[in-house]
Amino acid sequence: METATTELQQEYLATPTPKRSPQKKGALLSFLLLFFSIIFWGGLFYGGYWFVDQRVSQNIDEGKEYFDAKVMEIKEENQQYIDELNIRLDEVYGELLNIKSELAVIQEDLSLTGETLSGTDKTKVALQERIDILTIQLNNLQESIQRLEDAASN
Repeated sequence: METATTELQQEYLATPTPKRSPQKKGALLSFLLLFFSIIFWGGLFYGGYWFVDQRVSQNIDEGKEYFDAKVMEIKEENQQYIDELNIRLDEVYGELLNIKSELAVIQEDLSLTGETLSGTDKTKVALQERIDILTIQLNNLQESIQRLEDAASN
């Protein structure tokens, strides 16, 4: 039995193993080269895409933060201006009320003393000048209030 096994082994070794033809070997090599090239370039393409995507999203986030900070800064600055305008508007309104009350007092005094002062032109002229000055101040203050209200509403 041992000789039969040895003969079979020798026969097996003596039979030529089917070798690949050079044409099949070249086709397989070309296929493998093409396959690995596609994988390599696909990996490079995906890696480049991933890198650019990371950089762009980072730049977008930084730009958004910068834009939000600037918007908040402008809002705070505008609020300060509005607060200052409101304070100034209150001051002008107070002055307007004072002038109105002075005008009312002067007009009342004129009506009360009009009969007794009818003979003195000097007093009438002085009072009329004071009324004219106060009227001009009143008009100026009303214009200032109007401008401040327009600025505050814008």
